[in-house]
Amino acid sequence: MSNVLVIVEHVNGTLRKVTLPTITFAQQAADILEGEVYALVLGEGIDGVAAEIAQYGVDRVYTVNNPAFTNYLAESYAPAIVNAVDALEVELVCAPSSTFGKDLMPRAAALLDAGMVSDAIEIFLDDEDEILFKRPLWADNVITTVYVNTEVITATV
Repeated sequence: MSNVLVIVEHVNGTLRKVTLPTITFAQQAADILEGEVYALVLGEGIDGVAAEIAQYGVDRVYTVNNPAFTNYLAESYAPAIVNAVDALEVELVCAPSSTFGKDLMPRAAALLDAGMVSDAIEIFLDDEDEILFKRPLWADNVITTVYVNTEVITATV
């Protein structure tokens, strides 16, 4: 059993709706991995965001309510993600394919020594029970299937 962690994107205490498709993707992944979906909210004054994200079908919401996270900075968010992955037995960490996610996830992947899939649109198992991802290439004109062979996988969705 492996868990999936969703990094919640929010601005000034307001949930960014780009997080919602990421939760749907995480739910599909959790079904495959036979785990749970966790949400991680980093920031200050984030109780409202945490309460809202809990309504969208995540199994648990974790918060780091700290002034150090008031303003988004990948250099401070990435180590917090590493701590969460270690504590929660997470196999897949995903974030929206927004500027936020595309800035943050490569940094988190580097700290986790994890493989990364950008712009994932589907997750599934192959005939050998390996986790595969579909993602677009060449200005979305080609869809490819990729495999990541690290213990922890990061993805933007």
